[in-house]
Amino acid sequence: MSIDRDHGDVTIFCDGADCREEIFVFSRDDAWGEAMGEMSSRGWTKRRVNNDWLHYCSRCSGVEE
Repeated sequence: MSIDRDHGDVTIFCDGADCREEIFVFSRDDAWGEAMGEMSSRGWTKRRVNNDWLHYCSRCSGVEE
């Protein structure tokens, strides 16, 4: 699983092999939207594979920050 939601907090983990990169957004009214915006601004990508969404940091996406 690449996304963890805990009491409104959102943590997105890179799905790249052996990658430990993550983005954490503290609980806010729009933590999910803010997390998606932060992911985009850092060059992260998301890909749908079958029925799952996978998230990759800029390094694993092939786009360096």
